[in-house]
Amino acid sequence: MDIDDLIRFENENTALDFKATQYVKEQYESLIKDVMAMANSNVQGDRYIIVGVKHQSSGDRELLGIERTEFVDPAVYQQLILENIEPNILLNYSPYEFESKVFGVFIISNCIDRPYMMKKDYKNLKKGDSFIRKGSQQTRMERRDFDQIFASRTNRTDYDKFVSLSFKGFRNTEEIELPAVKRSKLPSERAKEKIIKILEQKRVEPEPTGYLRAIRSMGSLSYFGGTPYENRTIEELEKNLANVNETYRPDDYYETYELHSHKLNITIVNDGQSYLEDCSIKVEVKKAPGLLLASRLYHKPEHNSLLAINSIVPRVETITYPDVDSTEDAWIITQQIGDIRHQIPTDAFDVDIRIVFSEKIIGNVINFECRLFGKNLSHPLQRTLRIKVIE
Repeated sequence: MDIDDLIRFENENTALDFKATQYVKEQYESLIKDVMAMANSNVQGDRYIIVGVKHQSSGDRELLGIERTEFVDPAVYQQLILENIEPNILLNYSPYEFESKVFGVFIISNCIDRPYMMKKDYKNLKKGDSFIRKGSQQTRMERRDFDQIFASRTNRTDYDKFVSLSFKGFRNTEEIELPAVKRSKLPSERAKEKIIKILEQKRVEPEPTGYLRAIRSMGSLSYFGGTPYENRTIEELEKNLANVNETYRPDDYYETYELHSHKLNITIVNDGQSYLEDCSIKVEVKKAPGLLLASRLYHKPEHNSLLAINSIVPRVETITYPDVDSTEDAWIITQQIGDIRHQIPTDAFDVDIRIVFSEKIIGNVINFECRLFGKNLSHPLQRTLRIKVIE
């Protein structure tokens, strides 16, 4: 869900609420009711409470924001919900920047265990109380609300029991081991060393001039990319050195993400008796120093200008590479899959993702938090796959 669009355009509804200010201690009773009502609402997917927006019933809104120094520790809210609502609700609260202001975003997710209710008394809320959100209104749950929840439980196929996810090539396991990549010099680093060495030699040797220089340059022209460094002037080499990182950036990306990466995919197996319809997958990987994940494919650079014209036409695998969004602390990988037939293993990604483990994270375990969505899934199926990085 695009948080920008929610803040700017959406009106309050069953899965979205706005608050002008953060919940202070005197309002914790309201927070408990709001979160519980959202979790009990009859909608698919995540629910949102966005703090820092003064919203009117007409649709008009004032973007107030929150002072970053006053942002409430998410653990305070999470502990409050954990202690007072059962079964447990997955609640996340984090700052979000929009139009140079900071907002607070509650995300209530994985609401698969309705009905949610009070596990103990808290001020005016009594043990067993339960509330539900309908549209922009919040009401106490009635018999028909409970009937609807239990009917949906009875009618749905429990795909949790029949659908498995694993890394491709590693069936029936949720954790695998993969080696880190040993540090090696990138093309830009190798070119830099070469240019510096040639410059040092040229500064102690007289440069050819006039006719001799012209002959040497003409004789050394290469079909694959101009004059070798050895035959360039000191002035040209100094300019090359200043631009070496930019010049060799495509080569660096290609070596890093194609030659030194692990190519990963996720295999989905549906052991049920019917298709999973219109599926998509979302995978979250937390960022860490020494962990790289490609947001696109990088092909081997064509240094011959006559051949480079081929790069104008996108390759099929480039077009079908999964969408990779980068947040402050994670990569979010998404892919539309379509129908998943039963008894036939299906790849989650059309093209393998490229991921690089450096030696800095040897011994670490990288979690892949997977969520599988489908038209006939009453809730996203969640799985955690893990990779232990070894030498």
